[in-house]
Order: sequence, then C-alpha cells, then structure tokens
Amino acid sequence: LTNYTGPGPVTLDLDGLGGIQGTAYEAVLLEHFDAIDTFTGGPLTVGDYLTADQLDTLLTNSTDLGPVTLDLDGLGGIQGTAYESVLLEHFDAIDDFAGGPLTVGDYLSAEQLDSLLTNYTGPGPVELDLDGMEGLLGTDYESIVVEHLAAFSSVVGGPLTVGDYLSPEQMATLLEQYEGTDVSVDSSVWSGEYTGVFNDFRSIIQAADISFMDSKPPAASGSVAGTFGTVTNTNVTLSGSNDGFSPLVSTESVQSTLTSGSTTDTIGVSGESAPGAAELASLVATQSSQNASETGNLVLNRPVPNFSLLGDSNTVSLIVPSDTFSVIGGESDIVLSMTLPDGSPLPEWLDFNPVSGRLYGEIPAGLNGVIELQLTARDKWGNEVSQIIRINLDQGITLDGEEVTNPDEQIQPDQALIDWAEIEALFVSSEKEKQAPVGLRAKLKELMS
Repeated sequence: LTNYTGPGPVTLDLDGLGGIQGTAYEAVLLEHFDAIDTFTGGPLTVGDYLTADQLDTLLTNSTDLGPVTLDLDGLGGIQGTAYESVLLEHFDAIDDFAGGPLTVGDYLSAEQLDSLLTNYTGPGPVELDLDGMEGLLGTDYESIVVEHLAAFSSVVGGPLTVGDYLSPEQMATLLEQYEGTDVSVDSSVWSGEYTGVFNDFRSIIQAADISFMDSKPPAASGSVAGTFGTVTNTNVTLSGSNDGFSPLVSTESVQSTLTSGSTTDTIGVSGESAPGAAELASLVATQSSQNASETGNLVLNRPVPNFSLLGDSNTVSLIVPSDTFSVIGGESDIVLSMTLPDGSPLPEWLDFNPVSGRLYGEIPAGLNGVIELQLTARDKWGNEVSQIIRINLDQGITLDGEEVTNPDEQIQPDQALIDWAEIEALFVSSEKEKQAPVGLRAKLKELMS
C-alpha cells in the first residue's frame, strides 16, 4: 500500500486476517486506512483501535462482511460516547458484542436491546439506565429487562415501577441492583410472598419517593392511604390493612420526620404483626424520648383521686388542682378537657370549664352507681396525657363499698379518711402532704395560710 500508485479502487479482503484486531495487520490497516475503498470477507473485530469516524467508514464501505464482533473494551460503555450513534446506524451489521463495560438504555429500541443482550458475550459489567424507559411496567422494555435481568450488574436512573410482572426473586434482584430511589410500587395483586423483598431492601425505598398504584392510591403527602400509622412525639399507633407488609420507610426518614419539628406525621406501617413493626415502634419510642427532652415532657404529676358523695348531697363539684399535670424540661400552657372514657361528651347534667378546671353538676333523681370520666391535658407540642376519675354517686358509700362516717365533707377522696389529728403531722411532712387526698390538701393549705 505504501508503494501502490494505481488508481484503485482498493478492496481489503479480510478472509484469513484473523479478525484484524490484535494481529500484525491491525497497524497496517490503521496506517493506510484512507487508501482502502471497500472491505469484504471476515471475520472482523472492531473496537477502540478505530476512531468512531473510522468505524463508521469501515462499516459503511463494507460488502459481504462478517461475522462482525464489536469489542466494547475502551468504548466507554457506548452510551453518551461518539460510538453510540455509530452503533445505532450500523446495529444490524454487528453480529456479536464482547468486552465491556456496557451501558444500555433508551438510546436502543426494545428490539435492539434484546438483540444486543442476546448476542453479548462480554464479561461486563452491564449497566441498565432506566431514564426514558417510563418505569418499565407496561412498556416494551418490560419483558426484555425481565428476560435479561441476570445480565445486569447495576440499574440506575428512573423512575422504576415494580409489580407482579416480576417474581419475588426477580424483584429482590432488581431492587438489589437498583442504585436510585425513585421507586413506584404496583401492589394491586400482591400477596404475602413479596413481603420479604421490602423487608430486605426497604432502605432504598424512601418515604418521599414511594407512590402506590391501583388499589392503594397515593395520599396527598406521598403516603399510602389505609396502610399507615400515626407517629407523635410520645407514641406510635400501628394500623391499616392486613396485607402483612412491613414499614416501607427507612429508619433515617422516620428520624428525620420526628426531629423536623413536626408533631404528627404518617409513616408506612401496616399492622402490629407486620415484620419490622416492632423495630419501628422501638425507634419511634426512642426518638420520642429524645424529642421530649428537647420540647418538654407532659406528665401526670398528681392524679386527681377518685371520690364519693357524702351526706345527702346531690351535686358533684370538683376543681382540678393546678399541679395535676406539669411539663418537665420545657414551658407550655396546658389545655384541659373532660369526656367519658370512650371520648364521647359528658352527660348533659355535668359541665366542665377547661379554663378554671371546675367540674360541676346536679345529679338527676334516681341516678346512682359509679361514673367514670376521662381528664385529658394537652401541651403546645401536641402531647396528651389522660387519667380516669371515678365518682360514686351513691351518697354515703365509698367506691370500696364502705360507709362514709364524715358528713361534714361533701366530696371525700376515696383512698381513705384521714383523722384530723394528723393535720399537724402534715404541716411538717411534705411527703405526707403529697400523699394526702385533694380535699385534705386544700384544707391544709387553707390552715397554713
């Protein structure tokens, strides 16, 4: 070729040249590449010893060429390189793909992706880029990805929608390979066999990125309606469906929610028996304890005692002492409320003033027995603490069924009658004062003043 002065054309017959790449002919081809008009015969291996332009020229000017192997070594994974457009233009001329790495994505049609992966003999790694593949579910790429799932070393991009088009094993494989967080879940036909998948890989499914389709539409916050529990600074309520799924959030996202200043939020929990629910409840309890130290902890300081009516009184009158509830480690106004234990309103004959803390009512004729009331305190952070107060409406009878012998007191604490001779001892013993019933404490403070 160096000494050739003829007008040409020059055809390079590849038969017997060992595929060119790596042979003694490779350097000669490159030196005289522009002198060769057509290429024929084979085999031929093309790769990064050719520039993208040379590869294009070779494949464009070939006749009866084959078989052609594209060696991906050094081609930068193809996607996004100068070789990408050349591959697409001459895709049908390439018989085999070897070497690596290889990145496949929507620059290939579904048919091309299938052909490339079917004819790929290289060691990889093979990366699947989901950008532009519309989540896979219901697209032409869905069956191709499932068929060649074992060939992928990693999956990037997004979004990704997983569902029953994958077996639980395939879903586990795909989620393990997936390096993104933009995951949607089509759970319309799921059964318990899928539970373990998300137990193992829920760390990659962040609460903010989850959306559900079909039977579980996403709520406005991105949470899943019907399968979530409520978290506050002091407790966790696990509720929802019985599908057996574990929390679909990472511990990091729960901690973020609980430390963000929000007093109430929803997290992915589906029943107290769900795998991982106990772990999440423990996390919330721990975090709630930390929050309490930062925002103040509402506690029942001195419970209001149960009480009975004395003498012939037909009224109930009680003022909740100001120290019944307190906030430890913080400052907050406390709002009181009183209901029946099931949360329903007080009967019409009873009235509770949440500002003064006074309970008052005239007992209807013929009403007797024991009535239970729920006293609730709430602080500015949304924490709530409650206690049950029992009132015996039978005059002269304590809750323990004993006869009341002190007719001078209309409302007598239920735990015991204290001999007035003990008042002197209460003056000098703060511990005894704390233990004294409400009525006696009031008398004691009156006398002390």
